[in-house]
Order: sequence, then C-alpha cells, then structure tokens
Amino acid sequence: MRSNKQLPRRMKLAAVLLLALFALAGCIRSVLGTAENFSLLAGKKIIASVPIAPTSLAGAAEGTSNVSPVASADLVFTALDNVLMTQSRLQALPVQEVTSAALLTAPVPPGFYHVSGSLSIPAGASLTLVGDGLHVFNLDGMLNLEAGASLHGGPDVQSANVFWNVRKSASLGAASEFTGILIAEGDITVGANALVGGKLLSRAGNLLVNSSQITDTTESSGPMPSLSVPVNVYRVAPGQPLSFNVSANLLGFPGEVGIFAKGLPAGASMSPNSGGPDATGPNGSDLLAIASVSPIGNSAVQSTFTWTPTTIGTYRVTFLARSNSFGASAITAADLDSGIDVRTITIEVGYAGSSAGVVSGSGSFGSGVFAGTFAVAVSSRGFGINVPASGTFRFTTTTPRLSLQSSSIQSVQVTDLNDGGKAATIQGFTLVPNIGQVPFTATAIQSGVSSQPDVLRVTLAADLRRNGSGATTFGGPATRRSGTVVIR
Repeated sequence: MRSNKQLPRRMKLAAVLLLALFALAGCIRSVLGTAENFSLLAGKKIIASVPIAPTSLAGAAEGTSNVSPVASADLVFTALDNVLMTQSRLQALPVQEVTSAALLTAPVPPGFYHVSGSLSIPAGASLTLVGDGLHVFNLDGMLNLEAGASLHGGPDVQSANVFWNVRKSASLGAASEFTGILIAEGDITVGANALVGGKLLSRAGNLLVNSSQITDTTESSGPMPSLSVPVNVYRVAPGQPLSFNVSANLLGFPGEVGIFAKGLPAGASMSPNSGGPDATGPNGSDLLAIASVSPIGNSAVQSTFTWTPTTIGTYRVTFLARSNSFGASAITAADLDSGIDVRTITIEVGYAGSSAGVVSGSGSFGSGVFAGTFAVAVSSRGFGINVPASGTFRFTTTTPRLSLQSSSIQSVQVTDLNDGGKAATIQGFTLVPNIGQVPFTATAIQSGVSSQPDVLRVTLAADLRRNGSGATTFGGPATRRSGTVVIR
C-alpha cells in the first residue's frame, strides 16, 4: 500500500475549517462529500466492545458507545445524505460484470466492477488489489471476510481510491484485514483483532465493532480534487447538439489539478484535450486538461464536451480528477497522486417532447360485434426515455353504441428489452357509456433492432370494469378486450 504524505498541521486545520464551511453551505467535496471527514459513520448506532479512537471523526444517527471523537448531529446527518449521493454516483459507473470466483483468482487491477450477488473471502484467503487507479466494487449482496481473510492493496494502491459499495450488510471476521472505503446499506460487523485500514460507513445500519485496530489510511497526499458537472443525465434527440463544461478545483487550496475522460462516444470531442486518445490517466482514461489552480477566486481547470449524436441509445462518459498540492516545475499526469474524484454522465439519445407522435392502427378488439378500429394519440414520441403522460385513447367499432373516448392517459413508459428492442406501457382511464371511467392498459413491444426505431407493435387491453368488479355492459358481462396496432 502506498504510504500517504501528511499535510502540515496548519493545512490540516485549514482543511477541517474549510470542510465545516462547505458542509454548512451544502457543497460537495470529492466522491464522499462531507462523509470524507469520517472514519466511522452509521445510520443507526456505533457499538464498540473496546475503546476506539479513529483517525478522523465518528458519528451515528442514534448515538455511539466507546468511540471518540464524535461529530455533531448536524454533521452526521449531512454526511449520511452525502453517503447516499456517493452510492448513486458509484452505481452510475459503467461497470464490468465479474464473479466472486474471478476476483479471488488473480490480483485485481483498477476498474469499475459489479458482482450480482455476494462476495465471501474464505478463511485464510486473500483478495489483492494492484495498480494506481480507482477500484470500485458494486455488490448487490453482502461482503463477508471470514476469520483470517484479507483484502489488501499492493504498493501502488491508495486506500482513498478503493470503494466497496455493498447493497446489504458486511462482516469483517476475527483477525481479518480490510483496506479501503466500505459503504454498506445495512450493518457492518468487525470481529476481534480485525485490522481495518480505511473507512467504515453504514448508511442505514449499525456499526458493531470488536477491534481497536482501526486506522483511517484514506488521507491522500494533498487536498482532494472536486469534480463538477452541470447535471448527471442529458436527454437529447438525434441530430440535436449537446455541449457542457466539466471542471475541477481544490476548493480553495493551491496546487495542480488534472481532468481525465473515459468512454467518449464516437464523434464526441473535448476542448481542451491535452493528451488526445493517450489513455495515460487513472483507469485507462485520456488526459484532457492539467494546470495549476489558485485559492484566489477558487480557480478551476475546465474542458468542454461537444457532441451531435446520430444514433439512438444510452451512452455513459466517466470523468475523473486528480491533484497534487506540491508544486512541480513541469506538470505532468505523473505528478498527480491524490485521491480521485469521479463523475459519470449519462446521455440518453431518443425522441423527446420536441416532436409530436401518434399511436394508430387497426385490429381485432375481441370478436364479433366488438371487432373494429381504434387509435391512441400521445403528445410526443419516446424511445428509451420517458414520454410525457398525456393524450387520448379512442375506440370505435362497427356497432355505433360502443364508442369510447378516454378521459385521461396517466402514464406512458418506454423501457429497454434484453434483445435490444423496446417496450412501451400506456395506462389511463376510458369513458364507457352507463359505466363511467374504466381503466385500460396498452403494451407496445418492438423486438430486436428495427430499421425504423420509432415503430413499435402494440397490444392494447381495455379492462371494462368499474373499480375492479364485474359489470354488465352492452348486453353482456364486461371483459378484457385486446388488439394489435402499430406505433409510428
């Protein structure tokens, strides 16, 4: 594990004071926000069987025992909110699917990983991280280190850049070894004589600690960079230009900052782009801009993203920032050795509210006298994104007495299918003579990739019942009727 350089005492004091000011102002500092100032944090309680004095603060929403120093309630709740923000940012990363067995087979290089279940390190076994970059592990299940198991990093790994984002609980067994920042939704249990080098953050559970060997090794070599993007999700139509700025600074500290990008879609550009497609940054990213920043005016390094998409789909671009608080005569990416801030921008390219769309066609709606034509009109077309909930549903048959006009369409939702197709669900209420409002559901399905991506085949189903109970309509019991149309 790389040894971290210590900040001078005055700079540390300034950092703490500045952090308090930013916490009060609602500002976000690095990946963790104000949670960066905590070694131990819990959404419920911290219960320690032995006295613990963590390197940084400890705090819990429902109180602590045997732990000091303890943060104020206001700072605890602000930090817990920031943990939720951190979980969302880590889950938005473009991850690589990996199994537990694969992680235990060989040393793990920097990357963004997703485990669909739980990860358990057997007793006496090791999971080793290698390489200077960002290690992020999103686990849908639990993290369990059995007695004597170890999770550690090689000499180039900084614990400030290792994140375990666990959707359930975590257990660090007796005499186990853990390195990094552990964020769990549920309880975190630490066994006797376990060695922890990092942070333990439970968003909604307890910290149950039975070891005093907890050292927060996540302090980086300088002030953490703060990466800023306007919004997390952009929705644009094909041919619609998109441009936004990405910036990074040190929140009032002097030093050098670099911005890097990973996963730029074809045809997109960044300006400036100092390194071009060089892949010299953390996690195989490309260097965009690097420069000194000054605390005067809180100056920042910036690069502008520009793209005019032509193909419908969902795209993710990851931006990273790294810094160095100590001046260098010639600034290069190698001079930047702090912890890493990271943000992922999602760009959804599809039809939005800028163009009107109509659902229309004909089909068999039931049988016999119920055969006829029908149409659904919506205010806009959607493909891979949400469509505004508005429009009308019309149904006519060869029998004039059965003529329906909707009073409302409540929602239109378009989602991705596993085979590359799309499915749209339309829900609303239809006016039926002598009955009033009855619910209906329309399900549109497009299988596979189409040469006309805005064309879907839809199956409509109208439930001619009031409040879910059977009713007699037009001489017979009301039933569900369905038919097929084409969305254009």
